[in-house]
This record gives sequence, structure tokens and C-alpha cells, in this order.
Amino acid sequence: MNENWQEIIKTALDRGLASTKGAVPGAKLRQIIAHIAPSFNEQYPPPGHEDEKFRDFLSHFSSQLTVLPRDGQDILVAPSDRPELLGASETGQAQLREDIFEAFTRIPRESPPMEPWYERNADKIKWQTANEATDASNFARISPATLTQELDDRRAFALSSEIDSQIKDSLRRFLIQKQTKG
Repeated sequence: MNENWQEIIKTALDRGLASTKGAVPGAKLRQIIAHIAPSFNEQYPPPGHEDEKFRDFLSHFSSQLTVLPRDGQDILVAPSDRPELLGASETGQAQLREDIFEAFTRIPRESPPMEPWYERNADKIKWQTANEATDASNFARISPATLTQELDDRRAFALSSEIDSQIKDSLRRFLIQKQTKG
């Protein structure tokens, strides 16, 4: 890889580390790389690497970073001179990307409403109105959240057997207030 890519990887890893505790999850690093590559007159994935897995792409930069593969989870990435960060990130819990969480939980309020679409090739969420044209082979529509569905989800949580009865009553009262204010 050329010097541009060396700098892109370094910059992306620095940005990722600034916003995480420990190593950077692979999906987050991939988004950062795709976001900053154009400022270096590059694109991710670079020509000739379109079919390459992200982990394999990172192997071109093994002198700069260390990759920790995890069964059933996203990879973790740390600078090669800071491998201790890989251990600091092990929480034992899966984490949901913020953009994915927002896509499934944000209730559109714009007029016309902006709806979430998953862009397969870029592995990111794109917000657009329903009448904007999309390439069906590259985009998957995510049904936008509704207030009714969000309240129903929270009501089901509040009624679950794992919740203490006092907390359950408090949650139910809050949900009733929210529903009546609509």
C-alpha cells in the first residue's frame, strides 16, 4: 500500500482510539477509514481490494497495527506498539454500533421523514426520504421506528419478570404518561 494509505490507517486508528476505551472495533475503524479516505484522494475499498475482507485489508498494515479476531464478534484493532489495549477492550459483552442502534430506534420527525437505509457496500446507514431513489442491490430499507412501537417495546420490558416490582410500577406509570401525551 502507498504512503497515503499508511497515513489514512494511522489517522483513522488515532481517531478511533480517541473515542473508545481500549482497542477499536473493526466496524468502527472501517467507517472512519471510509470517511477520511477521500480527504487523502483515496476511496475505501481501494481499487483491486473491493472483494477483500476488512481483516485481510488490515493485514497490509501489520507494521502499524495488531488485529485481534474474536469468535462470533467484531475484530479489535490496536496500534502495534500498544497491544495492551486489546486486553482492555475485552468486556465479554457484544456491543451494537451507534449508527445501527439509531437506525432502529430513532423516530423520524422531519417533513418529509428521513428514513434509515443500510448501505451494503459501505457498511453504513444512510438517512433519506422515502421518495429518494436507491439502488435496491446496494440498499436495504430499515422500517423507521414509531412512537407506538417504542412504547410497546418498553412496556414489554417493564413487564418482564426480571424487573423489581417497584421499578415495574414506576416504569408503567411513566409509559402511561408518555402515551397520553403522545
